[in-house]
Amino acid sequence: MTMRRLPVYRQTPGYCGPTALRMVLAYFDIKKTETELARQSRCTRARGVTAERLLGAARGLGLTGNIKDHATLADLRRWVVIRRIPVIVDWFSGDESHFAVVANVAKGTLTLHDPDGGLVRRIPWTTFRRIWFIFRGTDVPSRTALRVRRMLVVYPAPR
Repeated sequence: MTMRRLPVYRQTPGYCGPTALRMVLAYFDIKKTETELARQSRCTRARGVTAERLLGAARGLGLTGNIKDHATLADLRRWVVIRRIPVIVDWFSGDESHFAVVANVAKGTLTLHDPDGGLVRRIPWTTFRRIWFIFRGTDVPSRTALRVRRMLVVYPAPR
């Protein structure tokens, strides 16, 4: 079942990261604008933002979380289906890295809330796992620049 309270917001060009974080924050009833989150994460239209900076912005708002590389379908299921916490993924969409939010994992299909167009996308796992990577820059990446199956989880810190 898709998370009912998870909104889908449309991004300003270059601001997929802050917009993905905005969706997750709204799920936890934390209202922030794309502009506020872009400023807090130091996102720019030209360079975007890293998962590390998004996590820093979330921590600045009192949340906790983590970044995991080499994540699996089981990792996504554990957070999204069992714990009911949406997960931000950094994947290769078109010709650039892109952030979206996983809202459901069911029957081998991911449901993504994609800030590019503010759309709900359903992507088979067999397709998504081939494009779940990112790299910085415009050239063929070196091993140090390549990030494979990166996910970012943020949630309210335990009291």
